[in-house]
Amino acid sequence: MKNGTKDEVKLEAFRQNWEQMRHAENARLGFLSFYAALVTAVLAFVASRGPSVPGDYTALYMILTVLAAVGFTLSLRIKKAIEEHRDKAEYFVKELTNENDNTKLKKYVPFPEKARWYNFWHLRILFLYLYGATFMLFLLVTLKVFTILH
Repeated sequence: MKNGTKDEVKLEAFRQNWEQMRHAENARLGFLSFYAALVTAVLAFVASRGPSVPGDYTALYMILTVLAAVGFTLSLRIKKAIEEHRDKAEYFVKELTNENDNTKLKKYVPFPEKARWYNFWHLRILFLYLYGATFMLFLLVTLKVFTILH
């Protein structure tokens, strides 16, 4: 196998990992958009009913609780996938460039930092805190520990 062919294979492997990392980010944002729209719709519905219309909204709050748990699990899985593909892509960039080489590929690729639980400003961690907090909120509302509206 020629050296040029090996480099082409490595470059294609880099592209595939980079695109998979971007796809995972888009999937996470897509679920967040769906979740935010559903939470907004449910809370707007409950608020529009007003205190004069009695109703038990436990089932709606239970659905939001389950979706928050799904979002948390999905975010954990996506965080892991993003970090695995980032590490693989970073490996291929190192394989394709030398330490002393200032190629465009090495300058262009900004790899996201590895997120830790205590780094609140990383989106990968903020998603987990968001879903965890809304899970607890809707669980407590479902159990009627307190009410959000009314």
